[in-house]
This record gives sequence, structure tokens and C-alpha cells, in this order.
Amino acid sequence: MSPVELAQRVESELVGWRLSRLRDALRGPLAIITAGGLRPVAALWARLHEASGHAAWTLTPYDFLERSVPPGTRILILSRRGRHHDVLAAARHAQRIGCAVHGIVESAKAPLVSMVRNFSPDNEVVILDSVGHTEDPWHLCRCVAMTMLATALYPHDGSRAAAYSARVPRLPTTAPKQVVVLGVGLAYPAALDFSIRVAEVGLAASVATDPRNASHALARPYEPEDTWFVFFTLPDHLAYATRFADHLPDAIGRTFVTTTRSGSAGAIELLARSALGSPLLGQMPSCRAAEDS
Repeated sequence: MSPVELAQRVESELVGWRLSRLRDALRGPLAIITAGGLRPVAALWARLHEASGHAAWTLTPYDFLERSVPPGTRILILSRRGRHHDVLAAARHAQRIGCAVHGIVESAKAPLVSMVRNFSPDNEVVILDSVGHTEDPWHLCRCVAMTMLATALYPHDGSRAAAYSARVPRLPTTAPKQVVVLGVGLAYPAALDFSIRVAEVGLAASVATDPRNASHALARPYEPEDTWFVFFTLPDHLAYATRFADHLPDAIGRTFVTTTRSGSAGAIELLARSALGSPLLGQMPSCRAAEDS
């Protein structure tokens, strides 16, 4: 199943009453708990929630166990299988401190499902469609279902599934040693996703941040010939990203991953373009392999 096919299926199954109940349950301060490859979904969800007028932030399960949250905070746990011990510990911790706990999973057998429902009948659990690893070895669909749910909860224009019909980004022909992925606002989740994918395939060291933070020091320690800057940008930030790139040393490679869409649809297209780059990243020779050959 392709990303766009999964997006269309999930979008068609998100009936109004399910969305209304979850939207009502999440109204207020929201802490989104997840780890690994779902962090881009959490980053997008938090930005959409903030735009709706409520505070939101993202935490890993382990970090959540070591921090406090304001009274009245809703806890939203994102976990595809809902069985990792850190995820379950986070749910129990949220229950102990008196927070409403809600979960989004992609398996009806997830222990998180029964745990959250046993805490309180008012807790919401949504079980989404997914694509297995054998069918999706490059994790092209990893963020699709939860992203479709997140964007459906907040104001949007029309179908977002079509945004998954995206173009593959252009990649460099030589192996970099350092990859700096830049994005701001609703483009940042895609930048984070791409940085994770660069690390997953073992291509190079990678960091995701925004241009202003990168300008402090990130470019200086790198050898220009071995560095690759990737700019994920929505239309309203393209001019600034271009000016930023113009001030980089000429030897630094750079790629712009853009969209003509704005808002959540633009964020989805950038996420889709990031995912479509995974097979190409995996086929590139890593810097270590190039040095060993």
C-alpha cells in the first residue's frame, strides 16, 4: 500500500463523531508523548494544537517520567504498537499524577489500549490502519495514519490525502559526513523526519533545527566539502531560506525541499517528500563506506 492509498483509507474512516470526541478530550494544555520515528507527528500535532489556542509540547516517555506538567494537562501517547515498556510506564505515570490519558495506536492488541481504557471510561483511544514492515521496509507510511488524524482535528481545507502524491527530493551524488536539516513552523516536522531517516540508514551524522539556531554555530565546525544542508520550507519561508543559503560557503551542498501548498496540507507534502527520500538515502554510499573502499 502506498502512502497516498493509506492516507485516503484513513481519511475516509475518520468519521465525525470519532473526531469530535477526541477533539473535545484534547481541548486544553496538551503533552504529546512519543519517541523514535513518530516524533515528527508529535511535532506537527503540537504546532496545530498551539494554533488552535492551547499550549502544547512534546516529550519522550523517559523525559516525561522525569518532569512535571501543569495541572489540567491532557496526555496524548502516540505509539504504533503500544507495547514498549517506556510507553506503558509513561501511561501509568500520567495516571498517578491525575492527568487524563489518551492513546493513538495502530494495533488493536496493543497493551496500551486496555490500560488507558481501564484508567477511565472518559479516556480516548484511537486505533488506526497501518502498513507492516515487510510491506513497507523503508517506512514510507510510518507517519501517514497519525498525521492524517492530527490534521483532521484542526481547521483545514478539503482533503489532505492528495498531498501524499509528492515528488522525490533531489539528493547529492557524493556521500556527506554531516547533514544539517532546516525547517521552521509547520515545515519543521518534515525536517525532523528527514534527519531521523538520514541517521536510520547510517548515511551521516544529522541534526534538525531552524535556520536562526543553525546560524549561531552549526555551520562552523563542518568541513564545507563534507556538509549537506537540506531546507524544508513552506512558501512563506522560502525567501528567507534562500537568503540564508546564499550566505553559506560555496562548497557546502544544499537542497531545497519545497511545496506550493500552505498550512497542514503543505506540512503533509513535505513529510511525504521526506519519506520518499528514504530509499535513495539507503542507496547512497555512507561516508564510512566511501572511506573504507
